[in-house]
Amino acid sequence: MDESSPVELYAYDLSQGMAKSLSVGLLGTHIDAIWHTSVIVYGVEYYYGQGIFSAVPGTTPHGTPIKKIDMGITHLPKEVVEEYINELRSEYTAEKYHLLDNNCNNFSNDVCNFLVGKSIPSFITGLPQEFLNTPFGQAMLPMIENMFGKSRHSSSSSSSFQPHQIPPHEPPTTVQQSAIITGITTNAQLDNILSSNRCVVVDFTSKTCGPCQYMDPEFKSVIEEKSEKSGVPLLTPVKKGTKMVVGVKVETGVAFEISSRYNVTATPTFMFFLDGGEL
Repeated sequence: MDESSPVELYAYDLSQGMAKSLSVGLLGTHIDAIWHTSVIVYGVEYYYGQGIFSAVPGTTPHGTPIKKIDMGITHLPKEVVEEYINELRSEYTAEKYHLLDNNCNNFSNDVCNFLVGKSIPSFITGLPQEFLNTPFGQAMLPMIENMFGKSRHSSSSSSSFQPHQIPPHEPPTTVQQSAIITGITTNAQLDNILSSNRCVVVDFTSKTCGPCQYMDPEFKSVIEEKSEKSGVPLLTPVKKGTKMVVGVKVETGVAFEISSRYNVTATPTFMFFLDGGEL
């Protein structure tokens, strides 16, 4: 018998409405809520805090969700889902909790990617970076890192606070020799690649997406095969008329602003660009 279950994302506001009313005065930007999320599948609500917990939907200490988001249908058997949740328990422990990097929303994002191959909305996953892009967020960052450890958002928030972008045709200080470019997290980085290479294929992927991992070797093989100049620095300008093909791997769990820009809500998603324009 084929098992399936609807998958819902419950979104709670930990500020109880205070973020919406006070954020502009405090941060200088509007924030709807301080999001806490959980995932409902097979009639169970799973969430992360001081470890991974489960409950009857709607009965957690977080009260009533202000949003219930339909994430789709999973056809994974209940036993497989429970096994996956148990595997995550070693990663999502009380000791490994990080307010910015390893929180309830990261957990929900991993689970939804596994169940339906879709990330949770970027207005939720992008909240830490949005907060750190404010003067108040920058002021709070040392205290947060003192409590939870260094954040992966530190460098990106600092750079966004004092922006400096490499001009489109200025060669970067480092050169990538492979036809596959990874580690791209910002729109500025992607724009630099699009303006410097004639044909670009972008693979929006996730480490927790099974189909993504299955297709990854084939994607890399095709890109390497079609790239006729794989030994040439890829981020330097390429004249029109060349048949250069460059593959870009974008990790949706990290590259929030790129995923939001192109409205990517499911992985894998492939986008094709020619002379900087989307096909």
